[in-house]
Amino acid sequence: MYHVQSARDIQLAEPSALAGRVSGLGRASLVGRHVGAVHTGLALCSMAPGGEVGTHLHSTEQSFYVLRGNPEVVVEGRAYRLSPG
Repeated sequence: MYHVQSARDIQLAEPSALAGRVSGLGRASLVGRHVGAVHTGLALCSMAPGGEVGTHLHSTEQSFYVLRGNPEVVVEGRAYRLSPG
């Protein structure tokens, strides 16, 4: 199975499941159950300056690739300042 999506069709929006728990977050799910992927997820996200996602837990591994800006992520109580690349 293949999934091809045009960049012009990608719309970032605040995830409804996180309403009230995030600010400034835009997200678009690119790969996931909605396209037949059971064990893989890939999303494109954008965080506005001053935006925030509160402390939360994932039961799976998470990865980030920063294109612009210097977001801060806190893992096990320790803050890390990220940079592009």
